[in-house]
Amino acid sequence: MSNSNSMVRGAALPSHYLLQIVELGQQWGISESQMLAGTGISSTLLHNVDARVPLTQCTLFGMNMLRLSERPGFGFDLGLHLKITSHGSVGYAVMSAGSLREAGEVAIQYADKLWGAIQFETKQQGDHVEFRLVENVPLGPFRAFCVEAILTLLWNHQNFVTGGRAPDCEIHMPWPEPDYFKDYASRLPVVRWDQESAMLLFPSTYLDEPLQLADPRAKQKALSDAQREFSALGDSPENLLRRVEELLKPSEHGFPSVNDVAKRLHLSERSLKRKLNALGTTYRNLLQVAMSAEAERLMFNPDLDLQDISTRLGYEDPATFTHAFKRWTGHTPSSYRKALLEQTENQ
Repeated sequence: MSNSNSMVRGAALPSHYLLQIVELGQQWGISESQMLAGTGISSTLLHNVDARVPLTQCTLFGMNMLRLSERPGFGFDLGLHLKITSHGSVGYAVMSAGSLREAGEVAIQYADKLWGAIQFETKQQGDHVEFRLVENVPLGPFRAFCVEAILTLLWNHQNFVTGGRAPDCEIHMPWPEPDYFKDYASRLPVVRWDQESAMLLFPSTYLDEPLQLADPRAKQKALSDAQREFSALGDSPENLLRRVEELLKPSEHGFPSVNDVAKRLHLSERSLKRKLNALGTTYRNLLQVAMSAEAERLMFNPDLDLQDISTRLGYEDPATFTHAFKRWTGHTPSSYRKALLEQTENQ
């Protein structure tokens, strides 16, 4: 059994995922305003159940969360916290599937639509099935967080739909075991480290066993709802955020102005500003997010020193760039790059 859908749509996450992270953060004494600071995500957008948040803004949100929570294993926390219904209509389709095979097919079909940055591939190897996680875009310093969260929630969800009748599962992680894993080991199945791929592994005999909540009509209704929801995304107001984000890419002349972006969208500058304000954000906020994301991307290039990065982002004075970068991320460029290199070496 093998399937793959490599199309990457406008990378964005449904806002309710971020809202669930906020709920976790609040349990640890972190306020919503602290988590949203510097991300360009307004409280209005966060609490809009139909909204999707561009991946660059989610990245800044994630950086805030990891820094404020001081929990390097936060991915495991999130994977254990999320309920299958957190995924909306797709979650209900998985929950009412007739078998794990059917549930896996739904997950494969909709993973990139839900998350954008990842997809799944399945392959039967002998008496086991491999449910592999594939990165559509580089996850950078959030790779461990994303992979640990997604594989944990996959195991958590299959444990739910089978009623705990599929105990012989394994999670494979493609890097060495981190020190923080000891805090989660007792709540997870066998986790093997330093493996070839990131995957959930389980016996193939589980594939066609009937699931406890199987309901063909409910599954079909949920799939119809999911298809309608995703088809409507192209016309939704929130899609404007992703369209603006796609245009906020640097060229040799720097980042485009608000007027340049408005023209590309066939809008007046005033109309664009009004639409963004209605979504709880501004062009300036989105530009700052784009500049922050570009700065982080350039940090990965060892051939660029901080002066080069500062210049590419349009800062004539490196000190001004340092001040802006610290405002975006909570770190100076030099300390961020040092931490990035250390994390890369540990993966």
